[in-house]
Amino acid sequence: MDVNSKLIDFVSISPGYPFRARIPDIPDGGVRVVQMGDVTSRMEVDWDRVVVTELPGRREPDWLQEGDILFAAKGNRNYALALTDVPEAAVCAPNFFLVRVDSQRALPEFVVAYINEGPGAEYLQRAAEGSRIGNIRKAALGAMPISLPPLQVQEKMIELKQLIGEEEETLRRLITNRRQSLYAALAQQTSRGLVEKGGQPL
Repeated sequence: MDVNSKLIDFVSISPGYPFRARIPDIPDGGVRVVQMGDVTSRMEVDWDRVVVTELPGRREPDWLQEGDILFAAKGNRNYALALTDVPEAAVCAPNFFLVRVDSQRALPEFVVAYINEGPGAEYLQRAAEGSRIGNIRKAALGAMPISLPPLQVQEKMIELKQLIGEEEETLRRLITNRRQSLYAALAQQTSRGLVEKGGQPL
């Protein structure tokens, strides 16, 4: 286990592509740009929603790759997500940091879980204090302390997190179904009461 490590010890951190104005929608532009509004409640990128445009300037872009991590550095909520099903020619907007993990030492999903929950989330909350929009600087993100277990242990922790997520989803569906059943029963009871009193249900 790597103890007393910092995040920057096993990742690279780079800013998103430097658009200086609103990103225009150019369907034949050939480049997809991930923005915060493209992230779903399940912490995934909805690639069908991602705008297609042309890149201004001559800077060589950091093309997104499978397993890259996007970190939302600006906004009311700072979070990380691991990219999957990444299409060709895609970049991220400047309100993200692109975090690329050394695959010999860490798994992207483990790093994401650490950043979003537990000690990582507490560290980010402290780092954002004094900023109204929750701005996390690159140096602050890189300085995040983290103890890195062996890859096999990381895999087991990822499996546990996935299991928790599945259980939470099952509970959400159960609660939704019961709420709908309760609503239907109340509506039926109300309708029956109106009929018994000679009234008409709405």
